[in-house]
Amino acid sequence: MLVGIIIVLLILIIMSNIDINIKFLKDNKNDEIVITVKFFYGIYKYKKEIPLIDIDIENRDVKLEINEESEDTMTTGIISEKNEKLSIQDILNKIKEIKKIIRKYHMPIDYLIKKSYWQYLYWNTEVGLNDPAFTGFFTGLIYILKTNIFSFLFSKNICFKELDLKAIPNFKSSKVKTSINCIFSIKMGYIIIAGLKFLKVKYL
Repeated sequence: MLVGIIIVLLILIIMSNIDINIKFLKDNKNDEIVITVKFFYGIYKYKKEIPLIDIDIENRDVKLEINEESEDTMTTGIISEKNEKLSIQDILNKIKEIKKIIRKYHMPIDYLIKKSYWQYLYWNTEVGLNDPAFTGFFTGLIYILKTNIFSFLFSKNICFKELDLKAIPNFKSSKVKTSINCIFSIKMGYIIIAGLKFLKVKYL
């Protein structure tokens, strides 16, 4: 009886989805990234909020100040807070580290991308400059950039079921506003397989 229950639970875990929702908002003072991850049929939810980005000029060096807050459904309220200042060199070093990891583990990463279900991508940008001609020009340029980015994602097997890309000119006020909402999911079983592939690359 106990063995049967354990087997059923293992099957339910392996077949369950991890649902990921990434939201990005840039609207003058309201700049933030919100990442929400739901596990095991939505029973457990983890949320990370990253308000972006205060520029601090310190000792003739430009630093980016990032404040993070994390919370989950297994605790009450915020579980961690983080305040970090990064110099331009720190950011470049982190980018180099990420590129190095992607090159080393590209096979399991490609596997995860291929097995993910890319459900929805909404990317809206509103552009307003002082000159109407420049506003129209940069709005068209941004839309071309978005379509090129989407073509690149498509070449990497990232194909969203629903896609909404907008670039809207604002001829009444001077502002640049961008909002992104991305939703995708992957089964826990595929993550376990990808984890084994990571271990194989790391130790073999």
